[in-house]
This record gives sequence, C-alpha cells and structure tokens, in this order.
Amino acid sequence: MDDWLLFLVAVLLVALGLVVLWIWSMVSAAKNGKWVWFVLILIFSPLCLLYLLFADKRPPASSEPPRVRREPT
Repeated sequence: MDDWLLFLVAVLLVALGLVVLWIWSMVSAAKNGKWVWFVLILIFSPLCLLYLLFADKRPPASSEPPRVRREPT
C-alpha cells in the first residue's frame, strides 16, 4: 500500500513541475515578444522544454547606456 502512495506522490510532483514549466515558458515567450513560440507552446506543451533550452536566448544586459552618434554640423 505504501508503494502506491509513494508512486502517486511522485506522479503528482512531476505533473506539478510540468505545469510550472509550461506556464514559465509561456510567460517567457510573451515577455520576449515571440508570439509564434507562444502559440506553439500553448498548442504543443512539450515544446516548452525546447523553448527554454534553445529559443530563450536574451542578449546580456549591458551596464553602459547606449551611445548616441551625433553628426557634425
């Protein structure tokens, strides 16, 4: 009886982790403006892992403000 309870808890924890991963990848895709990925993740939820591993590549944040080039007058 205890084995079934342990199995049930493990399955529920994995399912909860997958739901969190799915929501996290959808939020990440929406924040980055990748709407095609957002729709694909919404339809095909296993794509969320692929998105988080390969497509969510943000450029590193720079501590310097961007330089403005001024034309001589």
